[in-house]
Amino acid sequence: MTYAWQRRRAWQRGGAVLALALAVFCLAVPARAAWQEGVAPSAPISARIVLAGPGSDPPPPLPKGFCPPPSAPAASLASPALSAALRPGGHLEILAIGSGSVLGPPPGRIFDSFAYRTAQILKAAMPSADIVLSLYGGRGMAAETMSRDLPARLAEHPVQLVIWQTGTIEALRRVSAAAFARALEDGRTAVARAGAGLILVDLPYSRVLRMHADLRPYEAVLRAAATAPGVALFSRFDLMRGWAEGGGVDLEHARRAERLLDARRLQVCLGRVLARDILAGLPPPDSAVERHLSR
Repeated sequence: MTYAWQRRRAWQRGGAVLALALAVFCLAVPARAAWQEGVAPSAPISARIVLAGPGSDPPPPLPKGFCPPPSAPAASLASPALSAALRPGGHLEILAIGSGSVLGPPPGRIFDSFAYRTAQILKAAMPSADIVLSLYGGRGMAAETMSRDLPARLAEHPVQLVIWQTGTIEALRRVSAAAFARALEDGRTAVARAGAGLILVDLPYSRVLRMHADLRPYEAVLRAAATAPGVALFSRFDLMRGWAEGGGVDLEHARRAERLLDARRLQVCLGRVLARDILAGLPPPDSAVERHLSR
């Protein structure tokens, strides 16, 4: 590949059974299949990727009706820094942080992650812009840890957009909603001080997760946090539920042999919708952007 990237990663390979949190982050890929592919790292992974031109790392094809796009963009993000960076000849730095699912299907397939697919589509829509994606996350990372790490991550490069996937670990551990809200506020403050826009990504739709945790308090905290200036919410939960209930992608009911491929495809679906939402929030698009918004 032609990417210029460096990554620091620490892998912990143990004999322990995969935790429920990993099952959720894998979006219901069975523990046995995940273990055969390799356990997702519990120590944080850090990766920096310079996006290449169109045609690199093509996504797996999507079957018809697999994940139809919603009727209208959902995440509305007014960010002057993002608008200035994502333009012809601009330079956009994206920081994507989160627990396991921000890194893609296990064992951390970052080039299949929804954050990478989002950046890839933004690059295709604005090929003359430099777009760099930094990923930071790990299995079981809570919002409090991520908010504490954010200032150092933001200081490494002049970031214009932060994508923060969070809430699943808090729901599984039954962290108080108030503590979760404080962590989000601390992180939001750090992002605002850096002059970047913030997109929060909520919990995945999973029947397994709903059986083990009450998701409502954490979804409410995320919706409230998204009312702050410069913050938007990307509702992964609603998207995945709509696809599953509409006969589209549903990893929990997928055939065993297809689950990893469907997990990769799901990341493409999420990335496409998120990229569309980001592009829709920019000033009037040129013809190239219009073509991508109409897909």
